Amino acid sequence: MTRPSAESADRRAALAVELRRLHRKGVSQRGLAERFGINRRTVSALLAGPAARASVVGKRSAPVMAPFEQAVLHLLQAGVRSPAAVRRRLIADHGLPPSTAASTVRDFVNRRLGAASPLRPSTGVRFGDTASGAVEWYTPPEFFAALTDDNGAPINFDVDVAAPGVKGIVTNPHVSVPAGRFITKDLDALDPSTSWGTRTKCWMNPPYGSLLPKFTRRAVAHAADGGEVLALLPARTDTRWWHSTVMAHAHAVVFNRSRVRFIDSSGRRGESPAFGQVLVAYGPTFADLLERVALGPAALGSFVRLRDDAGQTRNQEEEAA
Repeated sequence: MTRPSAESADRRAALAVELRRLHRKGVSQRGLAERFGINRRTVSALLAGPAARASVVGKRSAPVMAPFEQAVLHLLQAGVRSPAAVRRRLIADHGLPPSTAASTVRDFVNRRLGAASPLRPSTGVRFGDTASGAVEWYTPPEFFAALTDDNGAPINFDVDVAAPGVKGIVTNPHVSVPAGRFITKDLDALDPSTSWGTRTKCWMNPPYGSLLPKFTRRAVAHAADGGEVLALLPARTDTRWWHSTVMAHAHAVVFNRSRVRFIDSSGRRGESPAFGQVLVAYGPTFADLLERVALGPAALGSFVRLRDDAGQTRNQEEEAA
C-alpha cells in the first residue's frame, strides 16, 4: 500500500481547514461539495477526520517563520491578506531573509487565515484610537485636518472618549486627536460614573469589536443630554447596532469615499482595512460640519442627513407638513 506524498497530505490538510472555516460560517456539506467539486462523503470525512486538524505548515517552515508570527498577525489584522504582500512587508520591515521561499510564507499565512481566533473582533484588536488587544491603530492626522469650521480653522473637541494612554494622559506622539480631555481605557468611558462632560462635543473612535454597540449607545445618551458626538465607525449597515443607534438616533452620516488607512503606535501607516468607514454625527452642530466637509473641497464622501436640528426625521417632517 502506497502512502500519499507529503505534498498531497498538505493539500488535503489545507482543504480540510478551508472546509471547516466555511462550514462554521454556515455553508452546508452539499454546498461545500459543489463549490470544490468533490464527493459529499469526502467533505464529511475531511470535516470530521484528523486531517482537518492537521497543520498546513510543514515542520520545516515553522523554525523559519516562528520569529515573525506576531508580525504576520498584525499584517492580517491590518487587512494585508495576500501572502505575496505579507512576504514583501516582512522582508522590507521585519528582517525576513529575502531567500525565504514564497511557498513557506504562503503556507504560514494560510495557516493563520484558517485559524479563527486571531482575526475575530472579540480579540480586542481593532482599528481606532485605543485598543484592548495587541495592536493599537490611530486616526491619521490629515483626517482631522479636513474637519474645519466655517472659517477654515481646525475643529477642536472637548473630549476624546476612547483614547490610548493611562489616567487621562496621552503620551504617544502619533495620536493626533485635537481634544482638550482624554478618557483612556483605564478610566472606562462606558462606566456610568465616568462623565463625558456637560453638553460637551466629543470625538469617538471606539473599539471595533463587542464594545462598539455599547459606545454608540453611550453616544446616543450623551446627545440626548445636550452633548454632541462625532464618531468614526465601521460601515456595517447589516448589524443591529447600526439600525438601533445610528439610523434611529444619529443626525447625519458621511459614507467615506475611501477607506481610512490608520497608523500604528510607531507611526507606520497600515494597509487599507477590509471594510469601509463612516462618520456619524450625534447632534446638529456636527451634522452641519459633516455636510460642509462632504460638499466642500475636502469631499470626504456622500452626506446623508437623517434628522433636522430639532431631532425630527425626514419622514416626521413630511408628516408634519
